[in-house]
Amino acid sequence: MKKERISIQANAEKTAMSLRDTGYTLNASVSDLVDNSIEAGAKNISVFLDLDNEGEVIFYLADDGCGMDRDGLINAMTYGAADRKKTSNPSLGKFGMGLKTASTAHCKKVAVVSRNKKGAEPLRITMDLDNYANWECELDTPEPHEIAWLDQVAENKSGTIVIWKSVDRVQTTGNNKEYSDKTSKYAFRNIEKKRAELSEHLNLVFYRFLQDFRGTKKRVNISLNGEDLLGWDPFCEDFVKANEKATLKIAFQDLSTSKILKENIDIRGYILPREKDTKDDEKRARLKIGNEKQGIYVFREDRLLSLPNLLGLVMEPHGSLFRAEVNIVPALDGFFEVDIKKSRIVTPLEIKNDLLGGGGRAGVLAATRRAADKAYRGPKQKKIAGQAVDIHTSSNTSIKDVVSTLDTSTILDTSGKNKADIKNKEGEQSGIKLVSSEVEKSGEVYVQPSEQVSNNCLYEPAALSESDVNHNGVIINTKHPFYEKIYVKYKKEKLIVEGLDVLLYALAQAELSYTTPDIQRKLEDFRHLASRNLESLMDTFPELTDSEIEA
Repeated sequence: MKKERISIQANAEKTAMSLRDTGYTLNASVSDLVDNSIEAGAKNISVFLDLDNEGEVIFYLADDGCGMDRDGLINAMTYGAADRKKTSNPSLGKFGMGLKTASTAHCKKVAVVSRNKKGAEPLRITMDLDNYANWECELDTPEPHEIAWLDQVAENKSGTIVIWKSVDRVQTTGNNKEYSDKTSKYAFRNIEKKRAELSEHLNLVFYRFLQDFRGTKKRVNISLNGEDLLGWDPFCEDFVKANEKATLKIAFQDLSTSKILKENIDIRGYILPREKDTKDDEKRARLKIGNEKQGIYVFREDRLLSLPNLLGLVMEPHGSLFRAEVNIVPALDGFFEVDIKKSRIVTPLEIKNDLLGGGGRAGVLAATRRAADKAYRGPKQKKIAGQAVDIHTSSNTSIKDVVSTLDTSTILDTSGKNKADIKNKEGEQSGIKLVSSEVEKSGEVYVQPSEQVSNNCLYEPAALSESDVNHNGVIINTKHPFYEKIYVKYKKEKLIVEGLDVLLYALAQAELSYTTPDIQRKLEDFRHLASRNLESLMDTFPELTDSEIEA
């Protein structure tokens, strides 16, 4: 059979309806439309979101950008539209899909009204998914109120307005059911909530355009329902200095040419101050310290691509002072798998390791993350350590009463720093690693809290001494999250504290009873792994507030 090329046309209605389900949130959709406006050179952008008296959603976005003529409107409404002509404006677009998919994710009918020069008659093009056979759109003259909306921003000059009609996917509840009464107070409360969330999102995503940024003057004004957005800098650079700056040089393959390309990724790490340590009310409010705000923010052309995350690591309250920025260029879109919504990226494992450590790499942000953790825990840890001295008093008394009946090892001599000769079930052992410590409180010779425990383990066997007499004991780590979330939380419950103490004391003594120089490392690794697993399990337990610690 002779080869022939066959043109296969996609079904317009089914394709367009399927593209409604690309996963756009309202925030991502509006951000995509703002991208188009900025790329068109807009200096002013007006977003409006509300309900009319019948409970129908009103949404439009107007700008004073370069606008479009007839051909430009047709191209804009084409799936896979041709790239915009290169200008000095940031290249925030990507697939030529955003206007259509971002809009139809929430409405069945989208109209675009545009004027490409002062005094020109504006044109309107409309895509109606309920009447979309053969990829046909309707080109006509806009309604007077649509021109009025445009002129609020463009003032008879060039500009564009995107209007959503037949909106069916904005006013929904959490279980994705439409409100049965569109005019109820719940419907209006819901649209207010969505508008507040949108405001917060746009203030973050475009803050580098809404504010003076590192020597570049403010580039755009964005308003939401008439209220100007001021932008929110998550790093508060005007009063927080970057803890470290770095540049990663990466090589990657351009899939279209198979060539190996090289690009730089600029990185900055920040340690934010604790809100309690920030006296200025305005600055304290801008910090927004919280678990969900910590992590790495990725930017492309100064536009935020993804909300903060720790690249797969758990975001914990004690890490809430850590924030970092990663700046990539459009050439890296494929490498990071930037999606059509420009709201999700996939960070390759090698870059994760370069940033936060792992795979034999130190991680350029690891030191900042550790320092931020220390800054968060420091004041709280002092309070915990100050209380710890008295928490274990009753446990030491209980152990002292029965210790002579226990099957334990014997300390023969302490030899060198944290080394001891002991006698246990395996015979006499020389040079066994055993922490030596003078007791901090008289009578506390079996269980002692400490901020210094090897490998951040929860506990460690120890030789505790008082009046030159050594006792087999256990040191418990006050910096381990288990100590705060369990010991400190239940410090007034004598039975719980004693139960935990005698358990850890028994485990430490069992370890000493069988340790030898040959297996000592395995026993240490066992203790370390158990403590590390316990630390991860503690993530599900709430952090204590300062008042709970002091209670």
